[in-house]
Amino acid sequence: MFLFLILTVYFAPTIYTYVRLKKLFPRRLYKILFTLCYIIFALGFFIAEIMSHRVNTDADTARYIILIGYFTLPYLLYLFLLTLLSDILRGTNRLLKVISTETTRNRKFHAVTTGILFLLPALIVAFGAIHVNSLKVNEFRVSIPRKSAALDHLKIVMAADLHLGQLTQKEFLANFTQKINAQNPDIVLLPGDMVEGHRDDGETTQFAQYFRQIKSKYGIYAS
Repeated sequence: MFLFLILTVYFAPTIYTYVRLKKLFPRRLYKILFTLCYIIFALGFFIAEIMSHRVNTDADTARYIILIGYFTLPYLLYLFLLTLLSDILRGTNRLLKVISTETTRNRKFHAVTTGILFLLPALIVAFGAIHVNSLKVNEFRVSIPRKSAALDHLKIVMAADLHLGQLTQKEFLANFTQKINAQNPDIVLLPGDMVEGHRDDGETTQFAQYFRQIKSKYGIYAS
């Protein structure tokens, strides 16, 4: 039942997006090419998941294929959201007549809106891919009145959603531990999503080696 719900949540928006976008291509050949490309994108994440557990990811070709496969998931998400927004704006325009029917049916207008639908999600994903390994420290100060503890202050360092996997670079983990230790924390919290997928290989041992380098006064707590 759980798997059925997950697949429904994934494929329902995927099918909706396909049906809506297919109408943007007037010629039959373009519809066929779009359908083939869309199927590959829709299955990209699942292909990447299968390959990540069965293929040697040390090979550059396999790593790139898996990486592209993982990026298809956020791309399809933003493509769905943009398609949904486009339909909402289109319906609103029919009521309010902000843009004339002649303009919406114009070839240039059609080409521009179609280009935005496909390119904007790609730009968002590309921006995320560029910054995925960048680490930024955000500092928050919280004052607690009527505290009962003897401590004057407690410096907490928290990091979440690491999603460590085969594609995680060692440089990232080294930089991660250095960033944490540089804060000289009293306590370190790692609340969830530390490892991606079902890890039963030697990579978890490598990850553990970096986590053992983290230093804190009152310990490290993770879930």
